[in-house]
Amino acid sequence: MPYDLTAAYALAIAVNAHASQVSFVGVDGYERGDIRQTEMVDLLTQFKTFAPEIPLTALTPTTYPIQQGSIYAPNL
Repeated sequence: MPYDLTAAYALAIAVNAHASQVSFVGVDGYERGDIRQTEMVDLLTQFKTFAPEIPLTALTPTTYPIQQGSIYAPNL
């Protein structure tokens, strides 16, 4: 992946491990206009295209375009 390799590697491991879902904690995002925000949004968009069967959920607030859940109810 051309961007944040940590997130890309973690998502690749999830795919390889046949994860049924991926939950994010502490991935709040960057301010609008920050290139890192754009890169991460692109990475998540590519992941959703590659592995649409694996839902992504943020359990803490985030600016990324993924489903928002709650740390107090992680499986809802």
